[in-house]
Amino acid sequence: MSGARERVPAVLASGPMPRVATKSPPTLRPPLRRAGRAVVGAALLAAAALIGAAPAGAVELPAHLRVEPVVAEANFPVALAWTPDGRLFYTEKSGALRVVENGQLRDEPFVVFEVDDLFERGLIGVAVDPDFASNGFVYVYYTRADTAGHRVVRLREVDGRGVEPTILLDEPNPTGFAFHNGGNLHFGPDGYLYLTLGENSDPSLAPRLDTPLGKILRLDAADGGAPSDNPFYDDGDPASGNDDRIWALGLRNSFDFTFHPSTGEIFATENGPECDDEVNRIERGADYGWGPLVLCNDPHLGFAAPLWRFGDTIAPTGIAFHRGGLFMCAWNTGALMRFEATDPSYRELTAVESWDGVPCQIDVAPGPDGALYVTDARSISRIVFPDAPPEFTVPGGRFYTQAGSGRGGFAIVDDAEAAFWTAYQNFGGVEALGYPASQRFELNGFLYQATQASLLQRHPATGEVRLANVFDMLGAAGFDAWLDAYRQIPLSREWLGDRGLAWPDIRDRHLAILEPYPPLLARFRAVPDWINRYGLPMGVHDLDSVVVVRGQRAAFQLWKVDVPWARPGQVTIVLAGDLAKEAGLVPTEAQMPEPIPFGQ
Repeated sequence: MSGARERVPAVLASGPMPRVATKSPPTLRPPLRRAGRAVVGAALLAAAALIGAAPAGAVELPAHLRVEPVVAEANFPVALAWTPDGRLFYTEKSGALRVVENGQLRDEPFVVFEVDDLFERGLIGVAVDPDFASNGFVYVYYTRADTAGHRVVRLREVDGRGVEPTILLDEPNPTGFAFHNGGNLHFGPDGYLYLTLGENSDPSLAPRLDTPLGKILRLDAADGGAPSDNPFYDDGDPASGNDDRIWALGLRNSFDFTFHPSTGEIFATENGPECDDEVNRIERGADYGWGPLVLCNDPHLGFAAPLWRFGDTIAPTGIAFHRGGLFMCAWNTGALMRFEATDPSYRELTAVESWDGVPCQIDVAPGPDGALYVTDARSISRIVFPDAPPEFTVPGGRFYTQAGSGRGGFAIVDDAEAAFWTAYQNFGGVEALGYPASQRFELNGFLYQATQASLLQRHPATGEVRLANVFDMLGAAGFDAWLDAYRQIPLSREWLGDRGLAWPDIRDRHLAILEPYPPLLARFRAVPDWINRYGLPMGVHDLDSVVVVRGQRAAFQLWKVDVPWARPGQVTIVLAGDLAKEAGLVPTEAQMPEPIPFGQ
């Protein structure tokens, strides 16, 4: 039964794995494709998609890239995954899970399974637990040798070998066909284990909610069970009512999928029959329309539409994001393909090109060394990219990686929406505001972008970009007590006496609270437009170790003691933009770094 925690029977072997002959390319041609059918679950209307009527144009590998061998003679390597310490795990279709460490293929496999490797069957998928450093867990998908059924197993590493195999999924093959197994698996950004299963050459299984075949599944890696927030969860038992593990349905044979590095959305390849090979953006509960009596070039009315549809049958396989690009392998062409899109979300694809000289039939995956790894039936290679500079020019502005936590960065640009790049420079750029620290976001009718020390704000009526009153915003949102208790930012004083005064008098009243602290007063007045840069001083904390002044747009610290970042008498600025992020004024999605644009 699926989700059982039983131990795997005696299907493991020790010692070197016997070499087997490479199989012929899988056949990917059952009869018909997509016809209209009632939507299951929520109403899912097909979105517009750009349909690729022609195959990708072949181009030379960009000159700044080079291809290097990793395993020059591999035995049908299918899927790739890395441990946090940099070891490469890969599946051999015939049953061995192999390890490359420090550039060398280990003689002994991590584990060897007895598998049925006829046609598209075999040891297909591998994933490393996000907490591998503490638990040592590795997950694999394979085709059982005894029943040709689908199985997912968790292993634990002990002394470099996989032990304690535990079954998380065990599904029969109801058709007996050796095609359309799917079988790749990856952990999502939510910590759950995702798996693709083909429909075993029976289109009628893809739309059904009582079978996992023809689906993408979402599992709890602890026991293989279904998370209760899965879209078709009913009773928690996959064998009763709905199969609660289903995340998306109506798929023929999605060989692989990947997660967008910023949005977390799933992008998957899909194999059609004599037509309609696709790239799909997989949404929760969506139906992608495969079923009986389906025709080529169906318009997908009532179903989730593909992002890209190929005119020729190329048999798309692995797919991955890397260095700001979306890449895909194809079995029939053996080529690495790169998509272009309207923006970094890749929700609308605009073009695809095929790179000559890259052996990419099966999997493609980004490595921890910054290279892009690819496999064909006989080898594993990597494409080496030069290191991206920490910052670089982009159309309309500049891209900065310094606040991207190693996962990308943030572009700050001028465009038809807002002139943030010009304003950023006018306010002093990196030296005054720190590095860009968010994507653009909307709040209360204004458009914002965070830097480490500020929030840039575009006024909706005038289009003017100015610095937002960050600390006024934090106070209005109820964070005064938090700022005082945890960040030593003083409360704003009562300024009722400002009413009825002329502007010069108001300004002088506020500056007067800094007169006992000449370094702070001098810092405030060090720039000619200090009122636009920092706002009015609103309150002061005189503590044992530091004096903190709160302005409307900035806060400063005058240190009385030695600290690692300042000496006595030195003034430092509080990173107000980072405080806004920490308090939640900046939406979580806007805090996600953008992928580094391709070519950098």
